[in-house]
Amino acid sequence: YTLSLTGTPVTGDLNINKAVLTVSGTYGGSRTYGDDNSTIAYSGTLSGLKFADDAVNVSGSVTDGTITNHSNAASYSGVLQGALSGASAGNYELAAPVTGDLTINKAALSLSGYSGSRTYGDGNGTITYTGTLNGLKFADDAVNVSGSADSSVTDRSNAGTHSNVLTASPDGARAGNYVISAPVTG
Repeated sequence: YTLSLTGTPVTGDLNINKAVLTVSGTYGGSRTYGDDNSTIAYSGTLSGLKFADDAVNVSGSVTDGTITNHSNAASYSGVLQGALSGASAGNYELAAPVTGDLTINKAALSLSGYSGSRTYGDGNGTITYTGTLNGLKFADDAVNVSGSADSSVTDRSNAGTHSNVLTASPDGARAGNYVISAPVTG
């Protein structure tokens, strides 16, 4: 048979379907206490990219509306819903829904003017610690400076200044959301 077309060409539509990706490894995300959920750094390895230079990343969203920037530093299981982002994300879809865990890391504090005092003959449990914490995320976070004394300082230690025998730590109702950024001694 010979088919001969003359006149107007026949045209049609071409539907290009999205390619399917899978997330391998552990999918999850992390951010710092006090930061917004939009700052979450997502992790997970995408498999099935058609071209090495396709700009596609694994991202997601928090499905638990109670998790906010005030949520405590901790791990929250199954609260992330996986998604794709990037310039080429519209060419792909996930093979199956992906959920993951969110880790909220402690925020770093810096401390200046750290010291402590007590009276000769009193135990180290009576030390009054002073210092200025910098970097609190919220004005209403109840965090104070506390610490511990080196075992070389006892109730019988002589009156005077004992250098570098105190180790600082945060204390208070929200202290678990913070870490002092560098070991501070006084």
